[in-house]
Amino acid sequence: MDKAVEVTDISGNGFVPLASVNNAQIALLSYIDELKLDNISYVEAHNETDEIFMLMEGQCFLILAQVDNGIITGFEIKEMQKNKLYNVKKGVFHHHVLTVDAKVLIYENKNTNYHNSTRIYFDDRTKELLTEAFREGKPK
Repeated sequence: MDKAVEVTDISGNGFVPLASVNNAQIALLSYIDELKLDNISYVEAHNETDEIFMLMEGQCFLILAQVDNGIITGFEIKEMQKNKLYNVKKGVFHHHVLTVDAKVLIYENKNTNYHNSTRIYFDDRTKELLTEAFREGKPK
């Protein structure tokens, strides 16, 4: 019966694929220095599929970028709540800021990669827009 159920430990740092079924995978996203607000340097959109997130521990702020013709015009920051699913639709530019104790589960197409995703890297103006979005009171 040991082959009937696969048990996977949910641990690791950064993005860690945990399990895959058919064309989907479950991964862990946990704190690494690149996920501190001061170190966020881009937002990313997946062009073919949605991506689902669930906060298990700690705090995670979901960054949603408003983009017009490839230019970031603003940000919406959502403080994720534990045990709720956040479905980021395909084509939506996003990123995350995590606390050191955060664990976020990710459900996505296992073929999601740099070839079918688009990144927009920040310039100084965009970085300031992001910092202001976090400064403007409690995130939504």
